[in-house]
Amino acid sequence: LRALYTLTELDVTGDSAKGTIHHADSIAIGEFPIDSFPCRKRQPGDSVVLEGYLGMLDHITRPYEIPYRIMIPEELDGLIVPVAAGTTHVAFSSIRMEPTWMALGQAAGTAAHLAIADKVAPRHVDAVKLQKVLVQNGQIIHHQDQASKKVQP
Repeated sequence: LRALYTLTELDVTGDSAKGTIHHADSIAIGEFPIDSFPCRKRQPGDSVVLEGYLGMLDHITRPYEIPYRIMIPEELDGLIVPVAAGTTHVAFSSIRMEPTWMALGQAAGTAAHLAIADKVAPRHVDAVKLQKVLVQNGQIIHHQDQASKKVQP
């Protein structure tokens, strides 16, 4: 998807000097390692080729913020795309897990409701209003919020 923002490896790994990259329109947190399996393991002639393989790069991944803009197409109105979102292939290898899809789905559904209620296109949904509703419903949207959440016994 060509989205209003493209989530990249830098978003997922953070800036080594500044830490987590913060997004004003953050709607979810991701934390799965960069992990990409090879497209094909063997080439004709039985030589091993791990094309596309990145391995489990958990040592460079930290919790990261996912902005609302990755779900909004650059040129098409009326659409919110929570799964085939605007990411590079490296960032996609991290956000591709079900917990992240659930958080993005919750954000997409909430944004769709707000777009209908406010009679605006999804690209014009008020990000602060969206974040407020998500937080009221238990969504963690900023990295620093994650540390303050305590697991209930």
